[in-house]
Amino acid sequence: MFVTSSVGRQFGVFPRSLSLVGYGLAVILFAAGGFAGAMDFVFPVWLIAVSVTLLVTYRTRREAAAEPATGTE
Repeated sequence: MFVTSSVGRQFGVFPRSLSLVGYGLAVILFAAGGFAGAMDFVFPVWLIAVSVTLLVTYRTRREAAAEPATGTE
C-alpha cells in the first residue's frame, strides 16, 4: 500500500488525500500485524478506492484528449 501510494502520487494519478490514506492504512496494518481482526477489510476497501480513482482518471483524460481544440491560432 505504501509503495502504490507513493508511485501513484509521484506520477500524479492519485490525489494527495488518497495517498495519505494509503500511507496511514499501511502503517496501521503493519503495526497491527496478525492482530488485525476487523481490519481484514481495510486493504480490499482501499483497493476498490484506488481502482475507482484510476478508472475515473483514465476516462477523464481520454475524454479530454478526444475533444477538439477550440481556439483561434
